[in-house]
This record gives sequence, structure tokens and C-alpha cells, in this order.
Amino acid sequence: MMRRLDASTALLVAVVIAATAGCAAQSDGSPSTGTSHPSAASNPSSTPTPTPAVFTVPATCLDVVSKQRQAAFATKGLTLLYGPGSSSGQLLGRFPDVAEPGSISCDWGTPDESSSIEIDVGPVTPNDRAEIIASLGTGLPHSAPNPQTDIYNRDGIAAHISAETDILRQASWVTVEILPGGTDALNLATEVADEVETVTHAK
Repeated sequence: MMRRLDASTALLVAVVIAATAGCAAQSDGSPSTGTSHPSAASNPSSTPTPTPAVFTVPATCLDVVSKQRQAAFATKGLTLLYGPGSSSGQLLGRFPDVAEPGSISCDWGTPDESSSIEIDVGPVTPNDRAEIIASLGTGLPHSAPNPQTDIYNRDGIAAHISAETDILRQASWVTVEILPGGTDALNLATEVADEVETVTHAK
């Protein structure tokens, strides 16, 4: 009787083990004979090509900087004195740096012109660019954030002259001069020049 019981028990154990193994294979969810699927990482999406910026000179000084910037000029008592769109009707600022055809020169100032912000924007040719670099490089600290761009800055404190920022690209030149000069004036000139760059190099 004991031997029959042992055989029955052994058979029962074998059945339980087989059933357990079958459940484990099903709960895995990945049968060994199934087809594997590649992960998302193995099929990366293609990186889009960035759209190059297009340089465009604004038609009037009222389009060179934002309305918010013009309002900030007004709080300093500065109005558009010279340049396209000004009340004087004069097409050039008092001392335009950028003189190429198609350029624009704009002067915001106080009535007595003791304080002013001049913004000049225009295209440059390779020959012009070489001459500009030679001229600016004689008196303004220089940096080159990339091979296509040269930036020149001065605060004007030592010589009691205007603060100035120039951003010179391969085909364009943005310059901002602020009177009176100083550290704050240079910071503002840099800020305005960056804004003009954004306006004139839309994507």
C-alpha cells in the first residue's frame, strides 16, 4: 500500500511541476519562437535641417526695434529725430557708420541732442568687411563668437565719447552708439544690438 501511495505521489508531483513550468512560460509574454520587435532607439528620427536666417534691412526706423523698445526710449526722453519715419524726414542719421546702398540709419535723441541712441544697419561686401575690421580693430575690444561673426565693444569712458557695439557678420553690419557713454550705456548698446540682430535676421 505504501508503494502505491509513493507512486501516486510521485506522479502528482510531476504533473504539478509540468503545469507550473507551463504557466511560467506563458506569464513571460515573450515566447522563444516569436518574432522580436526593434526598440524605438534603433529607429531614430532624422534631425531636421535648421533654416538659415535671412538678413533684411527694415524699411523704416520704426521697424528696427520693437514697440516696447521705442517706448523705453521715450521714457528716457528720446524721440526719433533722424532716419526714415522720423519727424524731420531726414533719411540718414547725423553720423551714419553704415553707408552702403540699402542701409538704414536711425537717431533717437533728446531735443538738445545731448543724449542719443544711433542705430545703423546695412549690408556689407567682402571688401567693405575687411576695411571695417581694419578700422574697428584699431580702437575697440574684439570678440568672435563664431567664424562668421565679429563683435566690437567700447564703453567710451576713457575718451569721454559714445559707448558702441558693432556686430559684423559676413554680409551685414549692425552698430549701436549711445551718448553719453559709460558702462550702463555699453550694456544698453549691446542689448539693443542683439535685438536689432533678431529683427533683421528672421528665420
